[in-house]
Amino acid sequence: CAAKEALAAEATAAAFAEGRARLETGDLAGYVRGYLSRHHRDHPDEGCPLVALAAEAGRTDGDIAAALADGAVELLAALAERLPERPDESAEHRSERAAEILALMVGAQVLARATRPTVPAFSDALLAALRRDLLARLAAPGPASDEGLPTDR
Repeated sequence: CAAKEALAAEATAAAFAEGRARLETGDLAGYVRGYLSRHHRDHPDEGCPLVALAAEAGRTDGDIAAALADGAVELLAALAERLPERPDESAEHRSERAAEILALMVGAQVLARATRPTVPAFSDALLAALRRDLLARLAAPGPASDEGLPTDR
């Protein structure tokens, strides 16, 4: 059982490395389009481990959970590095923007996969709407302040 979990953790880390490589070698808009595509939804074996494993990993503390957490942190850092720069933006705010984008993409894919079998039109529309919204956000210059961001402070 431990060997099986170690192998799964290794596969999770490799899947994250693949996704990070796509992000780091391509353009950010292309990465968002690919992540929020029907292909990504329909081929979970080729996709981001966050979409497939996040809910389950939160219930364990083994090697898979550690690989998922490490991969998520590294993916978030890579995403933050690729975001368009904003004048006077702090590193903390840039990281928060990256976290918001990643959460939106993961959540959209989870919902799209869950609804595809029974309401495929909703699943397709969800991906299209989030893809349009995120691409517009990336293209538009925004404020460097935290104004408009949700806060729990």
